[in-house]
Amino acid sequence: MREVQFLYKCRHCGKLYGNSYAGEDFGYRRLIHAVKNYKEGAGKDVPLYHVHTCDKDSCGIADLIGYKTTDN
Repeated sequence: MREVQFLYKCRHCGKLYGNSYAGEDFGYRRLIHAVKNYKEGAGKDVPLYHVHTCDKDSCGIADLIGYKTTDN
């Protein structure tokens, strides 16, 4: 089954990482809902920002930059 992994990039350290899986058929819809700031439905669990722990001494803000498909 194909799924999507939402990708975030930290503004401070530049690390790219994935978070929150969803079925491929919902990925695009969840991304649109997250960008349009919908409060209900398929986008509420995909935040536009995360706090990212860069290392033991620093933190940054990570932005949602898109998603990629994965095979499971």
